[in-house]
Amino acid sequence: MTPSEYPLGLSDLTEDEEIVVGLYRDWQRVGPTASVAEQSLATLLQGHPLHGLLDGIFAQFRAVGPDDAHDGRTSASFLLSDAYKHVLGLVSQADPQPALLIRHPATIARNGEDMLSERITASYRMLFRA
Repeated sequence: MTPSEYPLGLSDLTEDEEIVVGLYRDWQRVGPTASVAEQSLATLLQGHPLHGLLDGIFAQFRAVGPDDAHDGRTSASFLLSDAYKHVLGLVSQADPQPALLIRHPATIARNGEDMLSERITASYRMLFRA
């Protein structure tokens, strides 16, 4: 397997991209509705450089909708699902602030560390279930 074939994971992301991924995860599980989640997250990020961009970011989240693969296990996954990659792609194209480093997923170099971490975690689960 070549590095370009590795799945995209958290260790491949910049700090700004990690924040967007974390926001999307929290947006899906904070509050009973999207508007409650958005209000809560906006309050938490007051004073953060992303605060002024939240309306646009939340609009991208709503355009993608919740991740169909999102459940208790995937929220702790090192690998990004298609929905997360789609969100990153939309935000990268809509990002008006050059101070933020949010790349389109197709341009992100992959190191394979997250795939290895997922495999190790899965093997531990199998080992300790017996």
